Amino acid sequence: MEKMKLDNKEKEERLQDMRAELELRVKVRTAELSSLNEVLRKEITERQKMSQQLIGVNSFLNNVFVCIQDGISVSDTKMNIIRVNPTMEKWYPYSLPLVGKKCYEAYHQRNKPCDVCPVKITLETQKPAHIVSPLEDKAKNVIGYFDLFSFPLFDEVTKELIGAIEYVRNITAQKKAENALCQSEEKFRLIAEFTYNWIYLVDSHRNMVYVSPSCKRITGYNQDDFMNDPELIMKIVHKDDIGLLLKQIKKVCDNSEKLESEFRILDKNNQVRWIHHTCVPVFDKDGRLIGRRASNRDITKDKDNENELKIYRENLEVLVKERTESLEEEIRIRKSAEENANSLNKRIEFILGATKTGLDIIDKDYNIQYVNPEWASYYGDWKGKKCFDYLKNRKSPCPECLLEEAFKAKKAVVSEEIMPKENNRPNQVTTIPFQDKDGKWLFARVHVDISEKKKIDKELELYHNDLECLVEERTQDLLQETARYKKSESEKILLNRELIKTNEKLKSVSLIDAHTGLYNYRYLQSAIESEFHQARRYAQSLALIMLDVDYFKSINDVYGVAFGDSVLKQLARQLKQMVRRYDVLIRYSGEEFIIISPRLNRNTAFNMAQRLLDSLNLVNFGNKKHSVKLKLSFSVAAFPDDKVTSGADLVNLVNKILIKTKEGGGNRAYSSLDLNHPLKKGMDKISKVMGIKILKNTINKLNRQTKQGLTEFIFAFAKTLEVKDHYSGEHVENTVHFATEIARKLDLPKDEIELIKQAAMLHDLGKIGISENILLKKGKLTKREFVEIRKHPQIGADIIRPIQSLHALIPFIFYHHERWDGKGYPSGIKGEDIPLGARIIAIADVYQALTSDRPYHKAFTKEVAIDMIKKSSGTQFDPLIVDTFLKVISREKKPRKPV
Repeated sequence: MEKMKLDNKEKEERLQDMRAELELRVKVRTAELSSLNEVLRKEITERQKMSQQLIGVNSFLNNVFVCIQDGISVSDTKMNIIRVNPTMEKWYPYSLPLVGKKCYEAYHQRNKPCDVCPVKITLETQKPAHIVSPLEDKAKNVIGYFDLFSFPLFDEVTKELIGAIEYVRNITAQKKAENALCQSEEKFRLIAEFTYNWIYLVDSHRNMVYVSPSCKRITGYNQDDFMNDPELIMKIVHKDDIGLLLKQIKKVCDNSEKLESEFRILDKNNQVRWIHHTCVPVFDKDGRLIGRRASNRDITKDKDNENELKIYRENLEVLVKERTESLEEEIRIRKSAEENANSLNKRIEFILGATKTGLDIIDKDYNIQYVNPEWASYYGDWKGKKCFDYLKNRKSPCPECLLEEAFKAKKAVVSEEIMPKENNRPNQVTTIPFQDKDGKWLFARVHVDISEKKKIDKELELYHNDLECLVEERTQDLLQETARYKKSESEKILLNRELIKTNEKLKSVSLIDAHTGLYNYRYLQSAIESEFHQARRYAQSLALIMLDVDYFKSINDVYGVAFGDSVLKQLARQLKQMVRRYDVLIRYSGEEFIIISPRLNRNTAFNMAQRLLDSLNLVNFGNKKHSVKLKLSFSVAAFPDDKVTSGADLVNLVNKILIKTKEGGGNRAYSSLDLNHPLKKGMDKISKVMGIKILKNTINKLNRQTKQGLTEFIFAFAKTLEVKDHYSGEHVENTVHFATEIARKLDLPKDEIELIKQAAMLHDLGKIGISENILLKKGKLTKREFVEIRKHPQIGADIIRPIQSLHALIPFIFYHHERWDGKGYPSGIKGEDIPLGARIIAIADVYQALTSDRPYHKAFTKEVAIDMIKKSSGTQFDPLIVDTFLKVISREKKPRKPV
């Protein structure tokens, strides 16, 4: 029992110890849990704060994602777009919606990933990537550049790659700025390397940034010497000038202003050189001084010249002093002479003014040196003017001026001139050459008013004519009364002789064609017999060449009579320059001219005619607004090759040959050998333009097919357009249809409807002479190309002008691009001045062009085209023609097949 009690007691003690130990552990664990609970509470509080911060940050990032001006795109691992910001949607509006599409489909319209793609690189390498990519529009045109950055996107828990974020920045402006900067730097480098000056650039720390190659020529040191030793510039400056240069540099840096100075340097050979130094401060974009730029010019030679000039001036002062007294004496003598000369000049000017006689002095270049005051008071200030501009408002010397003749002959010559500023008053001009005191040739011209003399001469001519009639009537009576009126008869004979002399003088004036300045038909009547008599007497040859402008009436019809007169004047001037000096050029009639060529046989004269034809075919005649090329027919006859017995026979023969030339088609030369041949042996010159060559071949073939009808002939013309422009060839048929229907709706006569139909076939014929590169160009025409395309109405008119039967079509073809408001081409006429046929063809042409596929646009629908034409009524088109066209188009049951 005792033992059991002891055992129980020991157990209780162990239990108490265990309980105490357990309580101690519980207390310790409770304290630990209490401490841990406090830590957890603080951590939960911190996490709640962080959660609130994360919510704020997330809201901020969402705002940044939406508002940022750069593009942001989020893609999954299969390159599917799962989120984009509004900037990306603005850049790629044609691919909306972007989310759900592959990035290469949405951004680049591709079926597979791009060859170089930052997203693809990031997904493959799980590393950031960067490229520069061009921005293209829907038509694959580059319109800018993007800076593309791609970053990997990982799962926060598993750390696995779940996609990529693409950051896109538009760097188009930066690229342009970089290109401009590169160009600017290249220009600066070229200027610096090739300039004569020595240029260098120093930064704010006095380090050398750039030195131009010219430094070696001026200093003897090369670029590397200066780049390796920034203080070399100061080392070579002359010791007496170093202070001046340092002050200037400090002033430039302190005041930020450009300064210039001159100082000396010692070059590599220890030679002194003078330098003109220009120093300019250089700033960055924020206006901070970052250095200075200097330009140095070698003025050593200038300084040497200044020293020489100083010595020369000192010597000159001595010489001037020595010459002063002698010059004073000379001045006194000259002053006396000038007073006498002035007195004489005043007398001469008084005499000239009193007698209404003008005096001017000019040099060999027609520059006026003097005009007497009476004339100057009427014509105004003459200083610095040419005589032909001052007196006659001309841009070139007068054709009747005898200045050159007076200079060659070294004696006075007399001519007659018309003064347009004085109501075309006639003047007799005496041109007297003389040399001034310096040996320079001058010409004194005395202008005498002969208007009264002209009136008297005209009255004498009338009187002479009346007197001849009276003499003829009274001859018989006078014969019977000879004895009684001997004295009176002798007086009449003397008077008659004077009148005959006067008449001869007037005849010489009447032998010139007033329009062209050439000899006229009256001169030919007298000259040809004289030339023929001389050729026969001395057994010499005499050739006669006649030429006529083909289809000249069509030029007057299209451009007006004034334009045609101008063309004839220009042709006369060209012929004067091309014939021999001793050939005689005569205007035979309207547009016919004759060349009398002494000592030329038939073959040589024919070769000369052919040369004139070839040369004149290349010349453009007209003005700045219009120009034409002339077609000319030449005929040649010669004595003794052609058996003629008088000058009149030679003229008749050459006229007969010219008719034969015209019958042969014109624009060629015939001689008497061709009278019995239907075709000329030579061929016409081949046109340089391929399209016109094809057209001329077509014309020649069609002319030989005499049985072909005129309508078929014209349609074949139109079809030649398909050689150059397939659209123009097909476009003709529909244009003809609408133009004909409009003409019928206007109740025009049948013959006029037929003319409009034919002109519609040929309205774009001039495109034969336009380059295919322009006709088939898909993009917008350049200014030069547009000027070229506007020439096709002129070319079309020139092509059909040689065809007499088509002359009535020329106005319709030439004016079919004119506008009702006067803003069209080629002449800019407006309203009803535009021929009716041209107005009709214009609207038919435009409607067909709008409803057809063209290289530069797709066809519009019928409704859109009609609406566009309605809006152009009263501006581009005649309102009456528009109303009539709308009635015609409304009757069309089916739209015509688009071209």
